[in-house]
Order: sequence, then C-alpha cells, then structure tokens
Amino acid sequence: MRKLKSVAIQALCVLAIVAAQPASVAASGAEFAAQTRHIGPQGVMGTGRIFVSDGRVRTEMSQGGHRVVQILDQASGRGYTLDPERKVYMEQSMGPGGSGPGATPGSALPDLVKHPCAGVTGQACHALGREELAGRSVVKREIDTRDPRGKPLKLTQWIDPARGTILRSEGSDGARMELKMVGRETLAGRATEKWQLTVEHAGSEPTHSFQWYDPQLGVAVREELPGGYVREMSDIRIGKQPDSLFEIPQDYRDISSDVGGSRAVRDGEP
Repeated sequence: MRKLKSVAIQALCVLAIVAAQPASVAASGAEFAAQTRHIGPQGVMGTGRIFVSDGRVRTEMSQGGHRVVQILDQASGRGYTLDPERKVYMEQSMGPGGSGPGATPGSALPDLVKHPCAGVTGQACHALGREELAGRSVVKREIDTRDPRGKPLKLTQWIDPARGTILRSEGSDGARMELKMVGRETLAGRATEKWQLTVEHAGSEPTHSFQWYDPQLGVAVREELPGGYVREMSDIRIGKQPDSLFEIPQDYRDISSDVGGSRAVRDGEP
C-alpha cells in the first residue's frame, strides 16, 4: 500500500507538468499524447506517458518496476490513482479549478479584464486596475488570505489576462514570485517560449527555474527545477484521445477508504 502511495506522489509530479500550467491550456483546447520523463540529480527517476483530452489528463508512470496510472478530471476536481497489477484504485479530491484562475483544459478563459477576481473563492479579492509589466498589459488584484500557519496574508498579483498566467506575485510576508519570458527556442522540433521563474522568500536567496512553454499545446513541455530536477515531454502527438483512457475499468476495486478515510469525509460530508 505504501508503495502505491509513494509512486502515486511521483506520478503527480509528472502530472503537474500539465495540471499546474498557465490557464492558456484551457484556451488552446489541444488534445495530445506524449512520452514523459522525471529526472533527478542521480539520473532518470521515472518514465511514462501522458494523455490530454477534453479537460482530462491521464499519466502512466513506472518507477522501480512498479506501474501507476493517474487520472485527473479537472472539471470535477477529482483524481484517481490506479494500480494495474492489483486492479485497485484510490480516489482523491484535487480541489475545484485546475490550471489557472477559473479555467480548466477545454473550457473558455474568464474575462479577467472585466473580472480580475474570477476564480478566487472563499477569500476577499480587490481589483486594482491595469498596468504594463515587461511589455505586457496586465490586470492587478489584491487577495486577503492566510499563510500556512493561519496568519493574515495579503497577496498582490499581476496577471496576463490573455493566458490567465500570474506574472508577478508579492506577499505581505516578503515572499515574491516573478515569471518572465527570456527568449524563444525550438525544442524537439516545436516552437517554444522560454520562461524564467524566480521565487524569493524573506531572508533567503532567490531560486530560479525555467519552463519551455508550447503555445499550441498551452503547456510547458520542459521544466528545469532547482536541485537538478527536470520534467519533460517528448514524442508529442496531437490528436483526439480515446475516452476509455480516462475511465476506471469495471473490475478495479476502490480502496480509497482503506488509505485515506471514508468517502463521506473526502466528499466533505459530516
């Protein structure tokens, strides 16, 4: 059971290459399949495949000889981890939304120019108008939230309304994030934009990571992260993906309650 959960975490890391991408994956409406690799300082940590179609993402990953399948339906905010060897699966709630402010793959982006706070729920949000940032017209907003310790936190964000991408974020705790394009490159035969992500925390040195963003797919096809970690796609093939890829086989057994509590608790019921 622990092995399934451990490999599932690695699969989620690969899944994040799509699920955590700028919201323009929604606007692109691209459907595709690709090979994936998750590389660490010591070499390849895991390999697999990824399939994207109609707001759904499926990853298949092998690590240490163990295969795990992850299915994410971003419209419903539900995720499923499947163990093909044992024919069991776990269900998780991924939270509403998915890849950006109020958007999921296959859906239309909200009009952030008219509604800068679209997608912000359960927190106070204030529109602060429009500005120019690195040659891009952005919308600015401020969100009243709380940090992981429960202390009040104000976040000021500058968002590219065309893609739903947060280009800069500054917190009242001194944390700062900035995403800026540093060039254009051809990667694996595809035209990409190279972006640098800088993250700063009060009292610590900034960290830098890089993304190669494919405008046609609406996702980064490669990411270089601090510590020598890399997530990448290759052999990208654009086209409609079979619905069966995103369905749980009928002969699989649900073990969600065995590892994460009852279904009622997961669904937010008393």
